Amino acid sequence: MVRAADPSEVYLVITVGGIPDPRVIAVIPDAVPGIARGDWLPEPGGVAGISPAPGKVKWSAIIPPESQAEILSAADNRDQ
Repeated sequence: MVRAADPSEVYLVITVGGIPDPRVIAVIPDAVPGIARGDWLPEPGGVAGISPAPGKVKWSAIIPPESQAEILSAADNRDQ
């Protein structure tokens, strides 16, 4: 999920429900370009304005502008 308060603050949110596999959770944050592992914060922190439903775990991080462009480019190329 992506949330944007304004163009300078775009957040990527990862949501996990049920009983998550810790091996999957360990690799997801490292798979996003330009976001360091330490930049991910648990939600709800109020920052992204998201409240988790029961049984859900969420993390969010600000996506730097360079990473936003890289992610959008990859998504555009995938649709072709």
